[in-house]
Amino acid sequence: PPGLGRFDTFLLLGANLALLTTNDWLYRGLDALAALANPGAQLLGTDVAVDGTEPAPSALRVRATHDGEDTGWSCWEGGRPYVAPERLGDLLHGSPWRADDIRRVGGDGYLARLRLRRTTDGRTRP
Repeated sequence: PPGLGRFDTFLLLGANLALLTTNDWLYRGLDALAALANPGAQLLGTDVAVDGTEPAPSALRVRATHDGEDTGWSCWEGGRPYVAPERLGDLLHGSPWRADDIRRVGGDGYLARLRLRRTTDGRTRP
């Protein structure tokens, strides 16, 4: 919403780095987060492979309900439900974010820290 403010940290926990693989969300979503970010902001995200391989593309529809009110449906299509850590940098190419640190957690899981890139004049750069 307008007036929400600016943020230093965004979270994509619960294996939600896979959202980066959706065709429409990748740049639109990352650009939207960058517009709400303070200089040098970070995005922390996790992902995990269930069987250690990268599955086929999938589709998902989700909505939230609270106090009897439903949100609209959010469609997540065309993505892969796992982003291998070695692919993360390639997916971010052209976005205002870069992979800053990737740490393996457990067998096939990892935590990634993305950093917002800014020039000295405050503009994002690819």
